[in-house]
Amino acid sequence: LGRRTSTFDEMEPLTFDRVKRASRATAALFRWSALVLMQALDPNPPETKTPPALVEEPPEPEPQLPGMPEEPAEPPEPEVWSTVSAPLWEGFPSQAVLAGALAQEAASMPNLAPARSSFEVTPPMPEPVKGPEPRSAVPRPMPPMPAPAKKIMPLIPQKAKPDRHFELLAPFVFGSSSLAEMGESALQTVAATYVMRRRLKLRLITSPDRIENDALARGRVNVAADWLLNQGFPADCMEVCNEIRIIKSGEPGVVCEFILDNDNVLRDYYLLVAQGELPKDAGTKDTLNFARWLSANFADCKH
Repeated sequence: LGRRTSTFDEMEPLTFDRVKRASRATAALFRWSALVLMQALDPNPPETKTPPALVEEPPEPEPQLPGMPEEPAEPPEPEVWSTVSAPLWEGFPSQAVLAGALAQEAASMPNLAPARSSFEVTPPMPEPVKGPEPRSAVPRPMPPMPAPAKKIMPLIPQKAKPDRHFELLAPFVFGSSSLAEMGESALQTVAATYVMRRRLKLRLITSPDRIENDALARGRVNVAADWLLNQGFPADCMEVCNEIRIIKSGEPGVVCEFILDNDNVLRDYYLLVAQGELPKDAGTKDTLNFARWLSANFADCKH
């Protein structure tokens, strides 16, 4: 097999003229690089002796007056011989010429800014002056408002008596011991009221017409008591009175009275309201709801 020729062998050698046709600035750098390589490859270049510079003749000494000391003459300066190789720097452009050539080459190229000189110093950017930090825009929390003072309720004596009771009439058929239609509905309301408030006490009082006899009136009380006992009303919370209350007008029947002697909370509520206190300040929510129930279904009888 024959030796293959590489692309490197076929390439035309790079000369100063070829580089100069492409770029004058690059050609100047190429020439300088070549000179440096020549100096590096030839460690002992031939030394050339530069002729001494022309020395001006010294002026003639001025005449000295008698009695004056003579000034010592200055020694002549020694001749200086340069040992720098002449071909190394001969024809090499100065640094200013190189900078100008680079600037012209960069200006001729499109969309490129002119090259800066290597001696150009960019001044440092001034640091921004920091002012005082702004205060926080978050408003300060308001101090907590003092809690309103709780109103002190007047004390109710432990043995105080209620100032009212609540009653409801259970009607009976005139001249009979049978409950009327409205009478049974009234007894159901009485039983439901006791379920809601078990500290109440019930009293049953007969209320006949004036032309009816006492035996019939007492028999009606027993009928009402038996009906409530059959509905689960406790006997110890119910009292059958011997009192006979003659009605002046309306239907005869049995009066059902709820007394508040054993319910201190409900008793104190009505006593405070009677003294001028607001209902919402005198009782709890449950007490207020039960008081509305009593007012809607029973007659409020104050003593």
